[in-house]
Amino acid sequence: MTRPGRLVAAGLLVVSVLVSTATASPAAAAVATDEPTATVDLTGLGPAVIDAKATLTATGSITNTGTVPLELVGARLRLRGRPLGRAEVAAWDDGTDQSTGTVVGPTLDVQPRSIAVGASAPFTLAVPAGDLGLAGQPFGAYGLAVEVRAQGELGRRQVGLLRTTVQWQPGPKEYAAQQLAWLVPITGVPAGDAGADPTPAQLAAAVAPGSRLRRLLDAASAPGVGWAVDPALLQALGSGTTAAAASSGSPTSTPSPPAGAPDAASTATVAAFVADLRSAAAGRVVVELPYGDPDLAAVTAGGRADLVRAAQAAGAGIVEQVLGVAPVTGVAWPADGWAGDATLTGLAGIGVTDAVLDARSRRLVDVLPYTPDARTDIAPGLTGWLSDPVLAALAAGRGRGVLPVQRVLAETAAATSERPGLTRRTLVALPRGLDPDPAAFRALVQALGAAPWVSVVPATDLRRAPPGSGSDGSADLPRLAAPTPAAVGRAQLSTAHVAAVRRTRSVLSALGEVVADPAAVTSTLQRSTLALLSCSWRGRPQDLTLARGAVAGRVRSLGDQLRVLPSSVNFLTSSGRLQITVTNELPEAVSGLRLRVTSTNPRLRVTVGDVAAPDLAPGTRAQVQVPVRALGSGKVRLDAQLVSPSGRPLGRREQVSVRAQPTGTWALWVVGGVVALVLVVGLVRALRRPRRRLANGVGG
Repeated sequence: MTRPGRLVAAGLLVVSVLVSTATASPAAAAVATDEPTATVDLTGLGPAVIDAKATLTATGSITNTGTVPLELVGARLRLRGRPLGRAEVAAWDDGTDQSTGTVVGPTLDVQPRSIAVGASAPFTLAVPAGDLGLAGQPFGAYGLAVEVRAQGELGRRQVGLLRTTVQWQPGPKEYAAQQLAWLVPITGVPAGDAGADPTPAQLAAAVAPGSRLRRLLDAASAPGVGWAVDPALLQALGSGTTAAAASSGSPTSTPSPPAGAPDAASTATVAAFVADLRSAAAGRVVVELPYGDPDLAAVTAGGRADLVRAAQAAGAGIVEQVLGVAPVTGVAWPADGWAGDATLTGLAGIGVTDAVLDARSRRLVDVLPYTPDARTDIAPGLTGWLSDPVLAALAAGRGRGVLPVQRVLAETAAATSERPGLTRRTLVALPRGLDPDPAAFRALVQALGAAPWVSVVPATDLRRAPPGSGSDGSADLPRLAAPTPAAVGRAQLSTAHVAAVRRTRSVLSALGEVVADPAAVTSTLQRSTLALLSCSWRGRPQDLTLARGAVAGRVRSLGDQLRVLPSSVNFLTSSGRLQITVTNELPEAVSGLRLRVTSTNPRLRVTVGDVAAPDLAPGTRAQVQVPVRALGSGKVRLDAQLVSPSGRPLGRREQVSVRAQPTGTWALWVVGGVVALVLVVGLVRALRRPRRRLANGVGG
């Protein structure tokens, strides 16, 4: 071939390659993007425990989520042939474990053989236990997967895989059942406006069908579930609480419904909720939290637990009055289950005997190859109830169907198989603010209650030593406080906020010392200040600032009704008594008041400490005699304020203006003036005598 011919041939070859490449690219892209994909939905899996005589049955549906039809669809089961440890359960479920197990049983030809885009087809896979390959394997949780295969452009391949677990028990039980306790927080007082009590309509909305609290009650009414109840919630329900107590024929000292004119529908909604709450509480463990469910770590900062003690006192008896059950007391539940040693020691000092904690907050000194008992000794007289964080998170989820149930069963079965001969207790304490799917939660509770390796017990069982601890020595496993996560610490109520609440409560305490009926005057505001310390304010600093300002304003307004009247006084002696007027504008009589007067100038000295004020009837005023001594002349300002018998300030500090002119000063001027006058008179007379003598001589 000539050289020009060779060049032409080479050019044609290049063109043909380019054309073929150009035409192949769309095809390759089509293959890459049009391969079939599917999702698997599992609607049934059983039995919960597979033995040698059982048949494992999985039912569900396959949905075409791709862009081309699924052709020649087949479904089959894959099984991981060795038991999962607790850490491996999550890895299997989320696919971190790259293995997919071994195919067990036959492959099902799914009908119809072609599934259109967006369409679904059912499947049922049944595999006898003898075909699972588990003979000789011990009890435990095993990884199971439903695999879907279909024909694509690149051949037959996997188009969908769903992972779950099954529990295998080869023969009679050869393990000790684990004890599991549930604890659900019934907390979250309905919000009013800017710190005010919620209105009847707001209360009704908070407990009406479809509300969080109604869903929470429907879920937590499952048999065997314990409650931790905030008395402030029951208090806030107002008319419903009163109606519930009245219907039981038992007296109640809970406050009357919020002020206003509640409509009949709102009252009926709240009353119905409280009646259901009371009915569901019968026969179950109910823990009485401190009033308002305070943020314990924030409130006890600085080693002071007095506010927690006040919250315990404020909530005492409310749960029993409203729900008709004797509550468990002496239990504290720090926010998010985290608290340092200082907080826990402070709580123990005010009589707290048990603390509900996240198990991660108390780390084991020695790593164990199994899940230990949920009880731990924290401080002398204080026991920790350690909640399993994995189970708590799973139970708080809102997922329905087979998978959530199988995951919880697998977690507990794996924990049992870690040390099958040792009974341990597991606490599942759900988070505050829980908004569950009642049906999903009740399904979890029911499934665990039916599992042969689980025995449901009340949370109060954790007050006792672990089962078998006397012979096994696993009771007092040493633990240390773990560092509080940054997010938990940031959410904590501020030290400045707690200090401001203390100052506000000090005014109320002072009023309580002097009024005839403290409950009538201060109890509502006392509860309002405790509510400002609630865990529910975490993460809401702006709302909390508004609420605190509103409550503090109401307290100041109340305290300012006991006050000193500003005045101006002339004090014309060296020592004596100043008259200062005090007034009582409260609708209650007061007694025990004292007047504290301080001078800002050394010219006038207050010679005694606080001066007792007379008893004051409502709407009256009286004079208080304050001993003083004047050391110089001039205008002096005195600061005057009423205080309680214990010295707490009451009302505003007022100024009394005094013009001092002590007796010694003006008397000296008078005497000096008299002496000067005498001298002048004498001098005048002396000067006039010679003139008289001279006049007499001339005249002679």
